[in-house]
Amino acid sequence: MKKIKEKWASLFIPKNTQYCHHKFKKIKKYGVCAKPCRYFKIIYTSDNKPVEYCKLLNQILDIQDQVKDCGINDVFGRKI
Repeated sequence: MKKIKEKWASLFIPKNTQYCHHKFKKIKKYGVCAKPCRYFKIIYTSDNKPVEYCKLLNQILDIQDQVKDCGINDVFGRKI
């Protein structure tokens, strides 16, 4: 990934966490919800199975629990 793209993405990727979400908020209709990373998306495979997808990396996430694969702003990964 190019350095400029990483710098720009780091503005929108949750900081100091190993997950693709942050800012838990209480919403009347749904209860407590987490705000996902802007690059995180749920897509459906041809057999209609939901999988987690990262638009930044353009790939399906390895660990299916909203764990970051990019490592940007990660507790254990690189900090930009």
